[in-house]
Amino acid sequence: MAEETKGFKVWNVQMQEIPSDAKGEDGTAESGQKAIASVSVECLQCGETWTATEGAAEKSLTNVLGGIVISCPSCKQTGGVQRPDFQ
Repeated sequence: MAEETKGFKVWNVQMQEIPSDAKGEDGTAESGQKAIASVSVECLQCGETWTATEGAAEKSLTNVLGGIVISCPSCKQTGGVQRPDFQ
């Protein structure tokens, strides 16, 4: 029985700044947070490729602490990918 390859290959990661009004104890602005706005994805299970963007569409991604969660629109595999700046 052949072992199925699972997971996703990602490239062309586009980051976006998340505005924050948070201030430190000394009144200076906290450093800005970043989130992934879009990413090119290849499903290693079925070979489907697409561009995932943040939102509620079928080809969307969800930002979580330290990475993203994406689902393949073809085979419905779901998985997490670590953010490149956290590796």
